Amino acid sequence: MKEIHKIYSANFLMGAAYSVAVIETLYRLSHGLDQTQIALLSSVFFISYALLEIPTGGFADTFGHKKSVFLGLVIHALAPLLVGLSPTYSMFLIGAVLAGLGIALQSGAFSSLTHDIVLRQGMSENYPQAQGKSSAYLLLGTLSASSIVSLIYKDFPQLPYLLSSLFLFLAALLIYLVQWEFKGDKPSLQIYFQKIKRGVLLSFAKKQIFGLIILGSVLFFVGSLYANNIHQPLQVLFGIPVALFGIIAAIFSGCKALVSAYSYKILQKIGSNASLLLSIFLTSFAFLVLSRINSITGVAIMLLLFLAASFKDQILLILLQKEINNDERSTMLSTYSFLTFIIVGITMPLGGYGIDMFGIQNILLILSVLTLAAGLTGWLLFKYNQNTRSNISKV
Repeated sequence: MKEIHKIYSANFLMGAAYSVAVIETLYRLSHGLDQTQIALLSSVFFISYALLEIPTGGFADTFGHKKSVFLGLVIHALAPLLVGLSPTYSMFLIGAVLAGLGIALQSGAFSSLTHDIVLRQGMSENYPQAQGKSSAYLLLGTLSASSIVSLIYKDFPQLPYLLSSLFLFLAALLIYLVQWEFKGDKPSLQIYFQKIKRGVLLSFAKKQIFGLIILGSVLFFVGSLYANNIHQPLQVLFGIPVALFGIIAAIFSGCKALVSAYSYKILQKIGSNASLLLSIFLTSFAFLVLSRINSITGVAIMLLLFLAASFKDQILLILLQKEINNDERSTMLSTYSFLTFIIVGITMPLGGYGIDMFGIQNILLILSVLTLAAGLTGWLLFKYNQNTRSNISKV
């Protein structure tokens, strides 16, 4: 099996593991959590992830991207295992910390490992396609498992979490089997701290990255609050049976997979500035419409919101890969993630409290305005500090 196909297969298994999100909010509510507590869990995850993101990025650059991804998947697999075996609030909190550490070890390292593999094959220009395919396989995994998860949940509510853990362990095994040669100085703690320092300084020196941080933070915050606190209760409000949640999620995942696979082509055709604007306006529009309707037709707008998020994820990742230095690739990506996640981690409890106080519909309207105002601020900072964007085909 070619190494890139092992990456694709691991992403597919990870997508299957992530399908537990189809019932996650309902699972938490069924064990006595309110919206503020659910948002607090998200906050613990995001802050844990953020605090560990830069050190783990330095670990990946120093000791190897493959080793970092492998360890991250193993640690991440422990989170759903604990929550599935003992669904208490304390275990939810421990699971959030473990997931934060696991994903921090994977985040910048996974895309960097993909970049390393296509670079070794002498096809670095194909990285955007390879990254898009990886994301598509991730979503296809979610598509394949989502409908099954919602059916299993009815009679065996804890089983989806145990299966999620199993899929993550299998993904870790595939990464372990990837043939990857570490290139760089002999690993040491001195080099580790040097790479962290240099990667962070380079990140702060580029104002384009700050623009992407602002834009990414607001889109990530509104998307996370919606996905973790609003999406499933809103489906219930629309009169959709819980048994259909998985089918809807599968359809959404299939559509998102197509968007992920072809996002780079849209980027090449319309350019980075127009692509970022498209993400902002589509997201704001979707929240505005969802705040005004109360029927099953809202499912179409939900799909639009998820497609905009999928497109945004790919565009930001490709643009970040273009801006960063190769030797500190994981550290610089981790710096972006650190700042983005710490902002979201601090603000998530406020979002959950807002839902408890003002209701879902009013919060959706606020999210629409926030997306437009803060998103355009980040876009303007990115646009006016570009070195060059005239030849987007080099992305």
